[in-house]
Amino acid sequence: MVYRELTDACREGDLVCVRALIARGVDVDFADPEREDWLSWTPLMHASCCGYRAIVEALLAAGAKVDYRDRDSNTALTLAAREGHWDIVPLLLAAGADPTVRDHCDETAYDYAVREGQIEMAERLKAAMTGAAAA
Repeated sequence: MVYRELTDACREGDLVCVRALIARGVDVDFADPEREDWLSWTPLMHASCCGYRAIVEALLAAGAKVDYRDRDSNTALTLAAREGHWDIVPLLLAAGADPTVRDHCDETAYDYAVREGQIEMAERLKAAMTGAAAA
């Protein structure tokens, strides 16, 4: 169950293990959308939610899909924003994350930024949302 090893390493912030598993060719997008527990999230979602920037960078470099949604419509972007990991948000946006996605609370990353008083991030997300809507 190597996929669980990657998920666990991402949840625990073990960058050395993450890099080793990526080098071994482990599926960086493994998730089971039918599950209702933490296995319904991809490794990128776990790393984004926990705020592990270096792991997020490693997963993105390995080609992780940035807009995977779980059963509750969470994405790596909404999870990072909900947990206040504002250094992760720009990485996900640069990788093509869709800022218009609403999670199970009907919130976007922009909504979380506004609520937390992250004015510059809110402006960046709003601009990204406008760009996504125009595309």
